[in-house]
Amino acid sequence: MHHLKFFQFFMATVLFAAGAGQADTVISKVRGEVKIRRGLEESWVDAHVGDRLRELDTVLSQEGMVIFEMQDGSTFKLDSHSILDISDLRRISRQEMFLFIMSEKVKKMPSRKSSVLRSENFSSVHGEKQSLQKNAPKERATPEWQMQLNAARAMYEQRLYPNAVVKLHKILDHISKRVDCGGVSLYLGKSFEALDEPGQALDSYQQALDIARQCRDEHIAGEAATAIRRLSH
Repeated sequence: MHHLKFFQFFMATVLFAAGAGQADTVISKVRGEVKIRRGLEESWVDAHVGDRLRELDTVLSQEGMVIFEMQDGSTFKLDSHSILDISDLRRISRQEMFLFIMSEKVKKMPSRKSSVLRSENFSSVHGEKQSLQKNAPKERATPEWQMQLNAARAMYEQRLYPNAVVKLHKILDHISKRVDCGGVSLYLGKSFEALDEPGQALDSYQQALDIARQCRDEHIAGEAATAIRRLSH
């Protein structure tokens, strides 16, 4: 148990040090309903062009779209029905990604006292506070896990593959595997494949296929099966 606590402390220190001292992320374009939650606050406010966001802030795009200008001059687009912690946009290296995956495996070892599914907000910053469901604007109907997945898909589509892998692992840690019918595992497979990690990709695609078959989701099952055949040759 002491080794587990030390490893978790080590991981938190590494990731914090890597992200410390970074400049603000700036909203360069916003359209429709986009909200911001600042730091540890519970309230949401409208987003505006020019808003400067820090790593502790969260952005909720409802029926809208927002484009961020990153510290390195690159941009990131978040479409409708998505929620994103600004800290998730810090560029993660391949090494940091695998360190995170290792830490997740350590946390899930049999020595854990409880494997009860947690229902708090996925954000590590707001995790001990009220869930997003209680604080977000009432008109939002999309499930929180789906909004998280939409943000992870945006990371994948904009080639932030290590970021997508970490985000997708966080989502899997907080949902029942049948809820998404394998969609999260499918995008894990896509991200690992883009990173040229065929072994990890195959494992994720197979998990997506198994879950999708149970849910009778032909689209996810078909895409996962096609990917498995592609990587198996």
